Amino acid sequence: MPLIKVRSSEGEVRRISLSQGETVLAALLKAGYDVPYGCKSGVCHSCVLKSSSSDIPMESQKGLRPVEKSQGYFLSCRCHPTATLEINLGGELDRYQTSIRGLDRIAENIWRLRLEKSIAYRPGQYITLRHSSGLTRSYSIASHPVEDDFIECHIRTYADGKFSYLVENQLAAGDPLEILGPYGNCVYEKTDKHQTLFLAGLGTGLSPLYGIVRDAFSQGHLGRVVVLIAAGESTNLYYQDEMRLLQSQYPQLEVHYSVQRNSVTSSAILPVSDVYQTAAEILPDLKGCQVFLCGSSSFVQRLRKESFLRGASLNDIRVDEFLRAAA
Repeated sequence: MPLIKVRSSEGEVRRISLSQGETVLAALLKAGYDVPYGCKSGVCHSCVLKSSSSDIPMESQKGLRPVEKSQGYFLSCRCHPTATLEINLGGELDRYQTSIRGLDRIAENIWRLRLEKSIAYRPGQYITLRHSSGLTRSYSIASHPVEDDFIECHIRTYADGKFSYLVENQLAAGDPLEILGPYGNCVYEKTDKHQTLFLAGLGTGLSPLYGIVRDAFSQGHLGRVVVLIAAGESTNLYYQDEMRLLQSQYPQLEVHYSVQRNSVTSSAILPVSDVYQTAAEILPDLKGCQVFLCGSSSFVQRLRKESFLRGASLNDIRVDEFLRAAA
């Protein structure tokens, strides 16, 4: 039976046996440890811990940077140790204190959260936010580290969401939050300033895309930049004025919209279309393009496959896949 040794910041060691198929995260939570977590799928990186052991399973380090792997960091939600693993609590990766600068609703079910700037990041990355209650959730970054003096995230709220409840009922300017990260490689790489960029986002998938587009132009990108923004309901489209402003500044920027339904409360009526068909019509040939796909798992995975079939290299397709919080 696998065994983990948990070393506290005070140096105390506790031994915990794992059941068959149990992850390190599950065992720690069952034992009463307050370990942050989000998706429980190895995507959000909220549950990163550090070990001094040499037998860290490779699967539990998938997605981490080489320097993080060499330092013994691993994803506890994906870790099924085969030998005794010593864990150093208090060795979590990249944690910073911040506070809320502003919080406001920008669409029917979408809020804009602005935090006091406290970390270095690249547009298109994401962070994990941790509330004082221990609740954690990952969100993409919409701001730009040079042009903005705050960190901005766009939060889609759900009726059964625990973090959604905080956003809609409790959080306010001045409240403290903890940041873990940043993480992710869905970022602009200046390999060819004349290269065509194709960016598609569903719902708050616009959040990282907004930062990526601004970053590309700030680095002098001259090629065609095509953005496709999709939403189920037209009332959940947002930042249309901000995108129009960017278009006025950069004529090579094209912005397209796709909605499944026009809400009766919507101020503008948009053509109803299938987002995948629209993507194929806008750019039928993606050979040589950089592609950025952000949104739900089903949206990202389908467009990733279709983008590859339309000529995009897998190395040129970057994704930010949104997952609902684990129970």
